[in-house]
Amino acid sequence: MAALPLPADLPANLRGLARLGRDGTLDMRPVLLRVLTDLYVSRAHHGADEMNQFEAVALGLLDKADAETRAIVANKLANCGATPRGLAERIVADGGPSGAAMLARSIVLPRAWLLCAAMGEAADLAAAVASRPDLDAQLCEILALRPEIEVARALAGNAAAPLDSSSFRALAARLRGEPEFAARLCARAPRPFDMTALFLHATQTQRAAILLAARRAELGAPSRRPATQVETATAAELERAAKQRDWPLFTAIMARALDCAFGAARALLEDTRGEAVALALRALHVEDEAAARIFMCLDPVVAHSVERVRALTKLYGEISQPGALRLISAMVDQEAPAPRRPTHAPTSDAGAAPTSSRPSDNARMAEQPREAGRLLFVKRRS
Repeated sequence: MAALPLPADLPANLRGLARLGRDGTLDMRPVLLRVLTDLYVSRAHHGADEMNQFEAVALGLLDKADAETRAIVANKLANCGATPRGLAERIVADGGPSGAAMLARSIVLPRAWLLCAAMGEAADLAAAVASRPDLDAQLCEILALRPEIEVARALAGNAAAPLDSSSFRALAARLRGEPEFAARLCARAPRPFDMTALFLHATQTQRAAILLAARRAELGAPSRRPATQVETATAAELERAAKQRDWPLFTAIMARALDCAFGAARALLEDTRGEAVALALRALHVEDEAAARIFMCLDPVVAHSVERVRALTKLYGEISQPGALRLISAMVDQEAPAPRRPTHAPTSDAGAAPTSSRPSDNARMAEQPREAGRLLFVKRRS
């Protein structure tokens, strides 16, 4: 192995360790990399020469470092504002936990690298970008439209992410089945109507705002159409099942009629306030009197409360059938927005990465650390 330059001010007790790492008889390079990193990040100021020396040594040692060492070093350097940019790019190019750590926190990475990770195939790297406190609206939009649940969770858990209505609705559709993250989203909705998919997780005040927005959206809409024979038959089936307290059958009928998964229909039925069931019955053209009879068969928390039954009857009369159908569709729809991935990476920054990577590219990564990162993200380094 070619001799690596050693920092001029390397402590004497570490020079022996460095020489052992270079003679090939004992591989001390991972230990040396950790020690040098500790020394580097512990200093408050770094001159240009020192940064260049550290980058040259660290890049050479990084090639033979194990995954654990890479992750340890990456976590330390990610928090260091003086980390050489070429070294940060190389760590990201390696992918895995070390690349994710650097993407999540480093301030020296060019924005183009964040865009490439947000658009790339590696979900763990995209999730790392989603956790950053300095996201902008464009990055949020790209990340919100990705299909991976871990990316959606990371973005929803990032209180600093500037979510517009479009990004919020995409996340809401994906996380409506996850109470923890749905509640976090409800707390930061841009507009009440954007929370429609999260109705089951909304507070009473938030639900009232969602329903008000839905009613306003229906102003001037055509009057309610008559129920079809199929809808009338379905309403009768629902009422019979409710009177028999056969809730699995009730749920199955509702799932069939709404064309949704059984679990989604069950979530509507399990709403302790009964409002989701009221909206579902309205969406399915169940007549007012039949709906009231079903309300009195629901969970005792609802059925044994005159006030709650009256509130549900009032809600039933205030919301139109098309409006109720739109609300319910948002709550139970199983289809998440398809991810939009640009066909090419941005090239406005010197650190931008092209969008193709071949095995021959990966073979050159160890020899050309700075160029390695520019071949990243469509295919991760194996």
